[in-house]
Amino acid sequence: QLEYWFGGKPYLLQITLTRLKRQTIKWADINKPETGPSSIYAHYLKNLLQILKQHPKLATTYRKIINAIEPVDIDTEEVFQLSSLGMTIFRGNQTVPSCQLYAHYFKEALSTRSK
Repeated sequence: QLEYWFGGKPYLLQITLTRLKRQTIKWADINKPETGPSSIYAHYLKNLLQILKQHPKLATTYRKIINAIEPVDIDTEEVFQLSSLGMTIFRGNQTVPSCQLYAHYFKEALSTRSK
């Protein structure tokens, strides 16, 4: 479950494991991590959202990636920028979200803020 939700992201894993150790969250909470304003990941996710809001092309490209059912074949500068932010990974020539926590959060955040 850790790999599925956090994709091996050291900072996200550190937050999660620290909270588990302090017993402020339980293993069951990892099955579907909270991403709302009071979640333990809120500050981190909001920082990434700010970057996307400042760069609408990045937001549009990321929205395509997270809403796709299959890996996406997009060859743009934005894909490489998203990868350098740690938000996507490459599978061959195709792109997928780097972790499900991001996909879960940004599906909602970009759909409500982009209209």
